[in-house]
Amino acid sequence: TLTNTYTQDVGSLEITKTASGNTVPADTAFTITGPDGYTKTVKYSEFDEGKYTLNDLPVGDYTVSEDTATAAVENYTLTVSGNGAIAAVTKGGTATVDSQLCMVTDLLKLLQLFVAIHITIT
Repeated sequence: TLTNTYTQDVGSLEITKTASGNTVPADTAFTITGPDGYTKTVKYSEFDEGKYTLNDLPVGDYTVSEDTATAAVENYTLTVSGNGAIAAVTKGGTATVDSQLCMVTDLLKLLQLFVAIHITIT
């Protein structure tokens, strides 16, 4: 008797998140989509030291998207680089996606507040 046994080729995907200007909100959501309708959403609170690894993924292209609504911080302007990045997971390999978050205090709001305070005081 001959028996064919097929084992799907798998690899890993590592998401790295860095931030400048503020910390990443714990509820920031990342959605990973891939072959055959694969989808998974994880929150930044599940990351370990800014990294999250998915193992045993079928080989193929995966897209990592960050939900900017959940990443927003009041009184900061949000800029995300790497959002919607596509990574190719290969057999036995680890694909990486780096996402950088830059939050800058909204200077216009601060200026308006300063002017309002200044007008009130004088």
